[in-house]
Amino acid sequence: MLRKLGLSLIIIGGVLTIGTKNVNAASFASGDAIVSMTTRNNYIHDSKYRYLVTKKNAIAYKAIGKAPDYTASVSINKNVPLTVRQTVEGGHIVTEPQSTDKLFLSNDKQFVYSSDVKSLSKKQIKVLAKDSKKWSSKIGKKSVQAVGYYTGDGYEKINGYLRNGKGQKKVVKKAQLVQKGISKFKLRYNTTVYRGISNKGLKLSLNNRRLSVGSIYQDKAFSSTSLSKQVALGFSSQCLLRINIPAGFHGAYIDPISKNKGEKEYLLKEGQKLIVTKIQKVSYTEATKMYLIKNKGSKVVQHTTNNVKGNYKLITLNLLN
Repeated sequence: MLRKLGLSLIIIGGVLTIGTKNVNAASFASGDAIVSMTTRNNYIHDSKYRYLVTKKNAIAYKAIGKAPDYTASVSINKNVPLTVRQTVEGGHIVTEPQSTDKLFLSNDKQFVYSSDVKSLSKKQIKVLAKDSKKWSSKIGKKSVQAVGYYTGDGYEKINGYLRNGKGQKKVVKKAQLVQKGISKFKLRYNTTVYRGISNKGLKLSLNNRRLSVGSIYQDKAFSSTSLSKQVALGFSSQCLLRINIPAGFHGAYIDPISKNKGEKEYLLKEGQKLIVTKIQKVSYTEATKMYLIKNKGSKVVQHTTNNVKGNYKLITLNLLN
């Protein structure tokens, strides 16, 4: 049994601290019990500057102090990272890459990607699962089996084929069935999903370019993601991708037909281009205490503590327009 006891948010010198406490317990016929209590604190470190990334062509104006000069407009292309120098009434004072000219950009959100987290409620996740079951009943038995194969031992073979174009006929057919199946799933909510990857995997998907806001990320293969940050971190503790997915046809929620039910997996379609909109560093401390309790809780006879520290990159991405 897993029970979450609490959640706290603390601001320390501009660093966001998020704390969680989990308790696991196992009891035996003898009346003895083992209790494990894990406390984890995450410290999220923002970069020196805030960035906005345009998702469509935008019009800015030269800034005079904190105000726009509406007689001097400047066109900004889409997918350009802008450094926010100051937030002012009605917008932001920004600069373009390799430029010191200050521009006024309206705070109209239609022009920039959102880096806000879109977490689904328990009710929404249940609706998503129902959507998935309904979808799987319509895509055909072979596609359902192919998705199951992918979530089991087949993901390496299928993704290997998608990345290098080489694979056995069976694998090629399975890949095509997965592609066909997930193309028919419509996500009804704007949703944030997570993917844990290694530094090497990140570098390959950035085409060996430096990680920065505005970088383009693309994997030719399918990308397994999860609605759960904790599940994603279980696959890699080096980089955590936080991907904002709009409602629509971008992949499929496959948890109900997965061989690993409970991972809350959303399978992102192959070759999807993403753009980096935010980069943060997360450091954490984790303390686990183990208790052996004898005689139905009357006596604690053993107590051990294990402390762990670490850090990872938290990278927010949006689907590229």
